[in-house]
Amino acid sequence: MNDIIARNWLDLYTYRTDPLRIYFILSQSPYWLYLDYGMKKYRVTELTESEFCFNVLKRCQFLEQHLPKFEDTFSEFSRYRKMVPTYGAILLNKEMTKVVLVTTCKYGYKCFPKSKINEGETEVECAVREVYEEIGYDITELINDKEYLFIEGIDEKFTKLFVINSFKELMQMKPTVSYEIEEIKFYSIEELEEHCQKKEKAFCQIKEFLGPLKKWIRKKKNSKLIITQ
Repeated sequence: MNDIIARNWLDLYTYRTDPLRIYFILSQSPYWLYLDYGMKKYRVTELTESEFCFNVLKRCQFLEQHLPKFEDTFSEFSRYRKMVPTYGAILLNKEMTKVVLVTTCKYGYKCFPKSKINEGETEVECAVREVYEEIGYDITELINDKEYLFIEGIDEKFTKLFVINSFKELMQMKPTVSYEIEEIKFYSIEELEEHCQKKEKAFCQIKEFLGPLKKWIRKKKNSKLIITQ
């Protein structure tokens, strides 16, 4: 814990009067580092995000001022975070028949690689960062900022995924933060339809994108037919 605080001391001190910003900083790399490195190497106790943030406040004298109202400010942070836009990528094979999904360790959800955007990041930078963190591959040269799908859900929740249709199936994929991702796998579009039709909870996070993705694929295939004709 002390090592994690030392690594993030400058950011924490800079935003010491802003509890929401402090929680946002801690909920990103520091929390996953604690789970991934701390739990594996030192077998530390698993903490929820709120418990982790609370413990950091207790250990930093310049952050102790936020302890009395921690429950209220962390609840406010949780509501705020839901409104932070999410960016990522849909990685299709060349034939556009299969797509990469990652399985989260914590809840076992099947998801497209994606994450909340950090301050100062562009949409593309956020997507590139998260894909690299979750599958260990840099998509900088593959991503096209004009090819994307987006969903704007309830509570102003916004998710935008850039679509890449040239991802190699034989590509070796491995997360850079192992505690966050349990499995990386190609699924066929037909297979995903079956899972979503059965309303399987593990696939609930991709259901909204499946219809728009199928339309995108049809449009791309039709445009190729027109070109070849």
